[in-house]
Amino acid sequence: ANSSREPCAASPLLAFWTRFSMKCFVLLSLAALASCDANGAAPPAYAAAGPQDSSATAASRQRPSDLVSVAARWALTRGGAFEAPRARIQKLLRRRTGVVEKVSQGGGAVAVADKGLPIAGAASVVGGVLVHLCLGTIYCFGNFMSYMPKDMLYFKGAAAEGNPHALLVLPVTMLFQCMGLPIGALLQKHLPPRVVALIGSWVMVTGVYLSSYATDLNTFMVFYSMIFGLGIGSAYTAAWVEGWKWFPRRRGLVSGAVLTGFGAGGFFFNRIGTKLANPNNLNAIDGTFPMEVYSNWGYMLRSLAVIYGTMTAIGAFLIRPPPKSYVTLNSQGLKSAGTRSLTVPQAIRTKQFWLIWACIFTSVCGGLNVSANYKYLGAAAENLNDDAYLSLVGGLGALANGAGRLFWGTMADSYGFKAPVLSMTAMQAVLFPLYKISTNSRPTFLVATMLAYFCLGGNFSIFAGLMPKTFGPENGAAIYSVMYTAFGSTAIASFFAAKKLIADFGWQGVFNGLGALSVLSFLIGSAFTPLKL
Repeated sequence: ANSSREPCAASPLLAFWTRFSMKCFVLLSLAALASCDANGAAPPAYAAAGPQDSSATAASRQRPSDLVSVAARWALTRGGAFEAPRARIQKLLRRRTGVVEKVSQGGGAVAVADKGLPIAGAASVVGGVLVHLCLGTIYCFGNFMSYMPKDMLYFKGAAAEGNPHALLVLPVTMLFQCMGLPIGALLQKHLPPRVVALIGSWVMVTGVYLSSYATDLNTFMVFYSMIFGLGIGSAYTAAWVEGWKWFPRRRGLVSGAVLTGFGAGGFFFNRIGTKLANPNNLNAIDGTFPMEVYSNWGYMLRSLAVIYGTMTAIGAFLIRPPPKSYVTLNSQGLKSAGTRSLTVPQAIRTKQFWLIWACIFTSVCGGLNVSANYKYLGAAAENLNDDAYLSLVGGLGALANGAGRLFWGTMADSYGFKAPVLSMTAMQAVLFPLYKISTNSRPTFLVATMLAYFCLGGNFSIFAGLMPKTFGPENGAAIYSVMYTAFGSTAIASFFAAKKLIADFGWQGVFNGLGALSVLSFLIGSAFTPLKL
């Protein structure tokens, strides 16, 4: 029932005074709304009931948080004296909340159309980016390892033949990241995603901080690979699932934008880590830095842990779910399409799941090898052995990783799965056999490393956005947590395969093999057909 009452007709003076007072109140509120809008104040977008709703109806809706918006919405439900400023009120509400409210002349329910950028939705995406900037420091270890004390590079402390055992840190970290993903998905069923993102991030921070006190590789990997990796996995999808709810038809763009932070984090923190560990830009001689660089190892990790903790706390604070009554036309379209969502066991039993898994396994190993070994390769080449230059290569590579996540995610939104994944794997098939040759000059090595990172980023954003499109939106994050085992598996397998290939064929043989795997990934991607839900 409509709870508002018109003034009594027998009291024209009272009626006039009531309408005059309310008009003044609304016009003052309109001025306040314009002022708030000009100052950038913008609460979350609401599709709220007007003041005329009955208490039963209003209780089922999410009410707006500020009196100014209440007054403006009330004015929209009135006729007569408030007709003139209606368009202005609608415009300001759209700018303030990101929605347009279609109100019948007599009041009643409010329909909401997605006609602008919801400020709270954009803030949630930004919060996810901040969290992923810190999670993405997993790729910094290829740079940080050069500052690791020499007695921590091998499991038994003393140097051994072949590559350092510390090269196993990144693959094992990714393996535990895979284990953390289903933990994060399980926690999201009982806790808000922002809380899960914060818990996972601070587990990661704890691992980094404790690893700074390790004196041998075994202890270091317990804290850095295991705890750090579990924290990354737990927070990984929690950082973007709210963004998917705000922008249901732009899931690839949302995950690509958030994962841009995951890639770009390496750019910033590679530079910060290098500045903390090697402030005087000393170069390694025969692969060894002066002792003053190694003595900064623990200080570097502890300082980074404090920065990670601060940034992830701010990011988690910004992540917000859309109100229950927030219904965009995009999500209405998704619901009206009649699609269903598969559970994780149902998805695993489909052919499409294993085609995607195999496509990831064969495609991503090349980029992971480059991210782990680029500095090791560069330091071995006399013309590239400059710590500042190699740190810059890693930083720009991480930036290219972030750009690739956004670019390939957007392409997947626009053109579907096949076109971007076939383009990306074709690029890799040409790039990797030429990568060892690129060490002949600094410009070519920089470009080749950036391209490898650019494609690596695409592997993450394309497949993350594919999950809800292929298996349905309800369990997309949970299914991706299982799919992510392909990334961890290929990281471990490629480490041991590369070790064998280096001994038999050298680095050129390794990169030839990575190019061949990209060709295989291209063929697997060509065989993929969408699942009919």
